[in-house]
Amino acid sequence: MTFTEIIISLVLLFAASMTLVTAAALWRAPDALTRANLLGPTIGVALPLIIAAHLLHDWSTSGFVATDLLRACVAITGLLVIASVSTFYMGRSIFAVENPEVITVEALRTGDHGKRGTDPAGTDGDSPDPSA
Repeated sequence: MTFTEIIISLVLLFAASMTLVTAAALWRAPDALTRANLLGPTIGVALPLIIAAHLLHDWSTSGFVATDLLRACVAITGLLVIASVSTFYMGRSIFAVENPEVITVEALRTGDHGKRGTDPAGTDGDSPDPSA
């Protein structure tokens, strides 16, 4: 094995271990919002490292090719842009499911939307207990 192949192998092992750790963390996550947030290290670091390792392998076998560099840059940029937008929408939709709030037109006019009110049990969750 050449020095370049050893570096590529180490990068791929690191990316694979990050993916494995993320999968184990997803298994143990308590709720869906936490699971969606746990995908960040894999999408933001491990997958670009795999693309970069492939690029290094191509360069070590066939030499420098500018179009390969351009394709890798476009792939990494596209991956990060699509991942950030998709995790934003997943997080918003999961948050809306976990904390449903019906916003009426009247609540929008008066500015009463988004404020914590009394819970269904009749006790206000934000204020301290007056009997204590």
